[in-house]
Amino acid sequence: MIPVRYLTVVVRKTTAAAKVPGGLEGFKKLIPNRTLREDTDFISASFMSGGDCEDFSKQLEAEGLVLLEDGAFKDIAIFDFFGRGPTAPCHWPDLAVEYVRPT
Repeated sequence: MIPVRYLTVVVRKTTAAAKVPGGLEGFKKLIPNRTLREDTDFISASFMSGGDCEDFSKQLEAEGLVLLEDGAFKDIAIFDFFGRGPTAPCHWPDLAVEYVRPT
């Protein structure tokens, strides 16, 4: 289960491993803060600033990941704690998130 705090960017581990140079470890090095979280299938990073979240998402897109396809999340999903959900349709039935009150 992935904890959602503020704005949380989520990626499948298999996607990160296949598309990011350096694989999963390369993906982890891209995370610009100490909010890395992961479960068996997914990896995430959280951001307090919408601008920081957007910058990270764009960095992932520059690595070859796709944010949206036909209006729904493809390789990257963004969840908003305050909006209590994904910021676009997310059709990942195996993704479980938990909304955690920011501390």
